[in-house]
Amino acid sequence: MMHGKIPFSFGTGPGGFTAWLNGRLFPILGPPPVGLSGSDLLRAQPAPVRVCPVCSQPMDQHDIDRSGERTQLHCPVDLP
Repeated sequence: MMHGKIPFSFGTGPGGFTAWLNGRLFPILGPPPVGLSGSDLLRAQPAPVRVCPVCSQPMDQHDIDRSGERTQLHCPVDLP
């Protein structure tokens, strides 16, 4: 006769050891956190504007020509 003890058996029933471990830890740890957490409530930051490594202007102002043998980048400003 067992009073106040959970029987310890690794291989009986579905889950075996895992079910026993969950039964022992659940009263201590409680249920797992489900749903939105604090970090999920923050809005995503907009992507930074990419700049051209040659003229430092935003890349969306450039023309990229991929029709030829080599890709060419046409900057919106005249370079010296």
